[in-house]
Amino acid sequence: MGKYRLLLLALCCIVSAISFGQTKELQEDAAYYFDRKDYKKAYELYDKLFGLNPKSLEYKFRLGFSALHYPEKKARAIELFEDIKSVDKSPDIDYYLGKAYHVNYRFDDASVAYNLYLNTKTDKVKEEDKPLIDDAQLGI
Repeated sequence: MGKYRLLLLALCCIVSAISFGQTKELQEDAAYYFDRKDYKKAYELYDKLFGLNPKSLEYKFRLGFSALHYPEKKARAIELFEDIKSVDKSPDIDYYLGKAYHVNYRFDDASVAYNLYLNTKTDKVKEEDKPLIDDAQLGI
């Protein structure tokens, strides 16, 4: 009986190591395509990663961002960013949610989300925020 437990434990360790290696490779591939703006391929890979780890906000964000730039999946961007907004109160999520509404022709909702984003950016504006601010203003 003890031999079987040891064998089962060894088998579980091997399967875990293989699974971890595949996940690591999937992460690297997804980041590669995301960085090169191949959002269709990035979407497919992040969708797999998100399926493996549905609590990961990074995977969910990158999946949503990829969906924004992948016309066949743009409707899913709303679902993903609304879900992120329910747990992450970062004002930048309002911008991306506004963008998701915008590309899905929900202009009133986009305007509300963009304004929420802009209202948080009234103080010192960081240089990296300027393109998002300009885009939100243009979207309104």
